[in-house]
Amino acid sequence: MVLRISLSIFLMLSLNTLLAQHYHVPFDHFNQLRYEREMTRKGMGLATSMKPYRTSAIQPVVSLDSAIAPAPLKWRFARTFVGRKLFSEDLVRVYAKNFALEINPAFDFTVGVSDNGERRTWNNSRGLTARGNLGSKVSFYTEFYENQAVFAGFVQRFVDSARVTPGMGRPKPFGTNGHDFAFATGYVRYQPTEFIGFELGHGKHFIGDGYRSHILSDAGFNYPYFKIETEIWKFKYVNLWAEFTDLSPLMQSGGADGIQNKKFGTFHYLIFQPVDGLEIGLFESIIWRGGVDSLGNSRGFDFNYLNPVIFYRPVEFGLGSEDNALLGLNLRWNFLKHYQFYGQVVLDEFNLSAMLGKPYPGWRANKQAFQAGLKYFDAFGLKNLHLRSEFNLVRPYMYSHFKSVASNYGHYNQPLAHPMGSNFWEINAGLEYTKGRFAFRGRLSYAKKGLDPNDGIHYGGNIFELDDSAPWGGNIDGPDGVGSYGNYVGQGLTTEFVFVETTASYLVNPASGLRVELGMLHRSQTNSQWSTASPWIWFGLKTRLPNRYFDWL
Repeated sequence: MVLRISLSIFLMLSLNTLLAQHYHVPFDHFNQLRYEREMTRKGMGLATSMKPYRTSAIQPVVSLDSAIAPAPLKWRFARTFVGRKLFSEDLVRVYAKNFALEINPAFDFTVGVSDNGERRTWNNSRGLTARGNLGSKVSFYTEFYENQAVFAGFVQRFVDSARVTPGMGRPKPFGTNGHDFAFATGYVRYQPTEFIGFELGHGKHFIGDGYRSHILSDAGFNYPYFKIETEIWKFKYVNLWAEFTDLSPLMQSGGADGIQNKKFGTFHYLIFQPVDGLEIGLFESIIWRGGVDSLGNSRGFDFNYLNPVIFYRPVEFGLGSEDNALLGLNLRWNFLKHYQFYGQVVLDEFNLSAMLGKPYPGWRANKQAFQAGLKYFDAFGLKNLHLRSEFNLVRPYMYSHFKSVASNYGHYNQPLAHPMGSNFWEINAGLEYTKGRFAFRGRLSYAKKGLDPNDGIHYGGNIFELDDSAPWGGNIDGPDGVGSYGNYVGQGLTTEFVFVETTASYLVNPASGLRVELGMLHRSQTNSQWSTASPWIWFGLKTRLPNRYFDWL
C-alpha cells in the first residue's frame, strides 16, 4: 500500500514536470476569459496579447487545470479506468523518461435546423489530436480531421461566393447541399533557454486582448510559419514569417484549380510591460506578392525581410518596392482587480492634414482601424461571470492594396485581421458564466458596413479589390481625381448587421474538451435593397476544436 501511494505521488510529480512544457494553450472561446481572469488575478509579467499562449510561460503563475477543470465526478463508475477515460483523462497517455505523449479524439457531431425550418443542417467531423515532449526543450502538437457538413443558408452563401469554408479552407461538394473539407494543424517548438524559443508549424495566431483583432486574427485559414519568441526582463519580442495564398486566379478561372499565387508576410511584435497590469505592444508587418509579376519575373521570398530587428518601412522604401506595410499599437490595462481595458490602433496609410479635413475631408488613403474594449471579471461579485464589450471601426480601403490584389492583407479569401474586412463599425458584447461543468455563453454583434452595390464602384469594403479602382466611392471631387475625398465609414450600400447567439453546454471531459452543447442564433442583414433573417438552432456532441466564427457573414 505504501509502495502504491509512493508510486502514485512520483507519477503525479513527474506528470507535472513533463506537462509544464512548451506546447500551446488551444484557441477556445469557452475557456479564454477564464484563463485571462486567472492571469489578471495572479499573473505578474505575463504577456496576454500574443496568442496562442505557451503552457510553460503561464503554468508557473496560473494553474491552467484549476482555471477550467471542474470538481471530479463522485460516481463510482467515474473512478474506474473506463470512467476516467470518459470523464477526466486523455484517451491515451504515455509517460517515460524524457518523453510524454497525449492523444485525444477530435470530433464535432452536430445537427440543427435553420432558415425558418426550411434547411436541415449537420456537421460530421472526425479526427485526432496529439501533443507531447521530447526531453525538456522540444514539444510538438498535431491535429487533423475530416469534415462533412451542410451549413445554414447564410454560411452557404459565403461558401458559394468566396469558394472557401470559413476558417477551414476550400471545400468539395458532398451529397445534396453538403461540403467535404479537411483541416490539419501542427508545430514543433524548440526552447533552448527560458529566454528564446523557435517554432515551425502550420497554424494561426492572434494578436490582441479582444474578441476581434485588427492586427492578426484566428478567424481565417491556417498557414505555414516560422516564429521566434524572445523574452528578457519586461520585454517580449516576436518574429513571425508566414506564407499565404491568394485565390484570385481561382476566382477568375471560374472554378478551375489553376496556379494559386503565393504571397508572404513577415511580422514584428514588441511587448513592453512597464508596471504590473499594463502592457504596450508595437506591431509592424509587410505583405508582399511572391508569384510572377506582369513582366513574367518571379520574386519568391524576399530575404531582405529576414532581419529580425529592423523597421520594415525604411527597408521597403530602400528596395523601391510597393509592398503592403502596416503599423499597429496594442494596449491592455488591468485595474481595480476586476476590470481590463484594451484597445488597438492600426495604420495602413496616414496623413494628419488629410485626417483633419485639409484640403477636403475623407481622403480615401487615410486607412486606419481602431478598437476599444472593456472586460469585467467576476461581475457583480458572482464568481465565473465574465462580461466583455468592444467597439471596432475600420475605415474604407483598409488592408487592401493599390498595386496588386495578391498584396492585400488576406489569405484564402478571408481577411487576416477582423473578418468583416473594412468600411464598417461594430459593437460586440459577450457574457460567459460557468458553474461546475455547466457553461452559458451569449454574444451580440451589431454592425454597419458599406457593401459594394451592383454599380461597378468599389466603396472600400472588400479588401480583395484594388484600392485604386476608379471611380472612387467618395462624393467630393478633389485634385487627385474623382471621389478621392469625401469617403466615410459605411459608404456604399450601407447594411445593418445584427447577430445574437446563445449556447448552453455541459463539460463531459476537461482533458479533451468534450461537451454536450445546445445553441441558437439569429442573424439579420438589412439595407435599402434587401433584407434577410436567418435563425439557426443546433444540438451537438463535440470536443475542443479551433474557434469557428459565423458572426460576421
